[in-house]
This record gives sequence, C-alpha cells and structure tokens, in this order.
Amino acid sequence: MAKGWKLSYGDKVGYVIVKGPGKLYQRAEPYLTVSPSDVDLDYYVENQVVPAARRILQIFKVNKSQLLSGLPPNKKEGLLKYF
Repeated sequence: MAKGWKLSYGDKVGYVIVKGPGKLYQRAEPYLTVSPSDVDLDYYVENQVVPAARRILQIFKVNKSQLLSGLPPNKKEGLLKYF
C-alpha cells in the first residue's frame, strides 16, 4: 500500500471519505490515518443517513428537505415530534 503497510490476500482495509475536492475514490483514506475533523460528515449524512432515514420516515410523509431541516411538515418543532 502506498502508505507503507504490507497487505496480503484477504486483508481488509477500512476507509473513510475526507473533506476536499476530487472524485470520491480520491477522497477515500484509511481510517487509521485520518483525524476525525477531516472526515466529510456531509458526505455521510447525504449518502448514508438521509436515505436510510427517508425509508423509515416515508410513512410520515417526510421529504428530504424536511428531514435535513429537522422540522415536521407545517411545524416549528424538532424531529422528535413524530414519536
């Protein structure tokens, strides 16, 4: 591996997406080498958290913009209002 680790067949390398320009594969870094402040949280929210939450909350007719703003339809209260 370019960072100096020896890998063998069957080894698994965990990675995270870091902030910055470039294609997704260019922003993937082994998680052991990344500071938590460098992780692209927006990427994970948009591509992992929101899609999963939308599937769960679709029964309440929550759309993506409502989910991201944390507000139920026509309300000025938090997301916990649904429960």
